[in-house]
Amino acid sequence: MSLSRWVHGAAVSGVLTMSASGAIAQMPPERTLEPPAEQTSPTEQTESQPDAGEPETFKTYTLNDTFSITVPQDWLVDGDEAENYALITSYSPESETPQQDDIRTEVSLVAESPDTYVGREIDALIQGGYVIDSYGVASVGGNKAFRVWIIDLPGDFTHQVITFIGYENGNTARLISYFNDDSPTTTDMIVNLHQSFELNLEEE
Repeated sequence: MSLSRWVHGAAVSGVLTMSASGAIAQMPPERTLEPPAEQTSPTEQTESQPDAGEPETFKTYTLNDTFSITVPQDWLVDGDEAENYALITSYSPESETPQQDDIRTEVSLVAESPDTYVGREIDALIQGGYVIDSYGVASVGGNKAFRVWIIDLPGDFTHQVITFIGYENGNTARLISYFNDDSPTTTDMIVNLHQSFELNLEEE
């Protein structure tokens, strides 16, 4: 699976620059969440951090043995098994308006090869004129990934980050996080969230 078939395009008014050779700009270093070793049930595992100074505890949410992801304990997760989709929020989307420090994340598993899916999604970003702040390759669970940070969005959230993760069995995972606060605390939390994604389906 070559990265050059994942992403392509050209400089468009400074929005996004990539080449067919797969050479892409480097992103800032990313930190990976290291949850504690003790876990309980396989569906929703609680991960307690023993140090009194740690502000968060975490849980692992699993959708129908399809994928799992580690989220803060008090966040809400709503999964749709039929669609291989999960909505993760730090607030109640049904009763609350997002605040400055809130985060909304959509996780989906697409039954399409990253060789075609990622390129089409990147094309849509370019054609839509989205303002790309940074982008680059990553690795999630040993699998190739591509991450795009978008700014100056209208609506409740002004920022967005998308992570595409490709799998040899022809699936592509897409994680989209929406947020307003671009402080290191928030962006690190989002990167950790994306990095914790695991595909539970067997690779073919």
